[in-house]
Amino acid sequence: MLEEDYLMRMIHQMIHGLRRLLFKTQEETIASFDAPAAEKFTLLLSLIDHGEINKAENYLFDQLNTQNLEELRMALLFYERLAQLSTQELARADFSAAEIQKGAEDILRIFGYDGLICWLDQA
Repeated sequence: MLEEDYLMRMIHQMIHGLRRLLFKTQEETIASFDAPAAEKFTLLLSLIDHGEINKAENYLFDQLNTQNLEELRMALLFYERLAQLSTQELARADFSAAEIQKGAEDILRIFGYDGLICWLDQA
């Protein structure tokens, strides 16, 4: 349990650090995104709140606009938010810390930031 909590904190810190490195932002609000990303992020948060994390992740990848860097910022924040959930909340949603890490890595790869994936491998 403590090991899983430690892993979740590490993943959260790594994603947060990547987001700050790429976008020079610390705190994010829905209002800080352009309209398409804000709309998607609002839906993602709603799905997280209802324990539908797999559905949220599928929606994220299905609707991702790789030509808009706002969507990268939104996707990283999505995984950062997931990493803030408890291991129990993730388990109830049939999701894991490894899936958070893999999803964030996939997002970086899709947007061409393969070289930054090593940051997440440190978690």
